[in-house]
Amino acid sequence: MNVSKTLLIALVLVICAGVFQLIGWLKAVQAMSILGFLVLVVAVLMTVFKLFVKKDKNQFLFVAIGTSFAGAIFILISIAVYADKINDQIPPQVDYNYHFNFTFSIIGMMAAIVAGVAMLVEMKQT
Repeated sequence: MNVSKTLLIALVLVICAGVFQLIGWLKAVQAMSILGFLVLVVAVLMTVFKLFVKKDKNQFLFVAIGTSFAGAIFILISIAVYADKINDQIPPQVDYNYHFNFTFSIIGMMAAIVAGVAMLVEMKQT
């Protein structure tokens, strides 16, 4: 079972690397951020659906947990690539600092991870 998970992770990383090579790193970072946001919107919708509509169905909780962690991974990829590549594009004499949007992305990623862990704990208790 562990080998199949490792192969799946490797496949996802190879696909991400291919996408980054095909469309350029800046557009790929934007795409990963947008995908992360959309997946987190799905996580919120599934959580709301589980809390208020289908209280006895755990399938929605499973989807909410998975999409929460997937959104965090997409955002993590976009943050890591942007932080690495932006330093190559700016001359050394220019003082560059990351602005509040970069910080909000990091906070959003951490909030998604915390939400996913909280939903996992809630799932184990029921």
